[in-house]
Amino acid sequence: MTLFAYTIFCDDTRIEKSNKTIYIGTYDGEINLLGKDEVMLPKFSITIALCITKEDKYENAEYVIEIPEMDPIKLSPPLPDNFEYTDDATRMTVKIHLELINVKIKAETKIITYVIVDRNRIESDRLFIIKGEKQDNFAEAITL
Repeated sequence: MTLFAYTIFCDDTRIEKSNKTIYIGTYDGEINLLGKDEVMLPKFSITIALCITKEDKYENAEYVIEIPEMDPIKLSPPLPDNFEYTDDATRMTVKIHLELINVKIKAETKIITYVIVDRNRIESDRLFIIKGEKQDNFAEAITL
């Protein structure tokens, strides 16, 4: 199998009628709590994408999100009856979008995502929660 998965963590995901996806407030591998031990995220959006090639065949896929102090979230979307590749596409992406409300996160933990495909665990991404330091001033933008 040549499967791989990736995850986008952000504040909000919007999918337009034109099928354009907009990710608002994306996190690049970590959330800095700016000196706090924990925070409540009023909204937290997670998109997990499973990328498959034409040669990949599988019976089921379970998307898993592990957030500390919560039961794992496990989603098994129905698979299409047949995978139709258009044009000369060599791979297809199957995505899930999940919006969570009032998520409490603690410093020095991590959120883990992966997909189980026919009992094989395909690692996706992790989001590290760091305490960091309180910042009174944001860095100034550099102008050229």
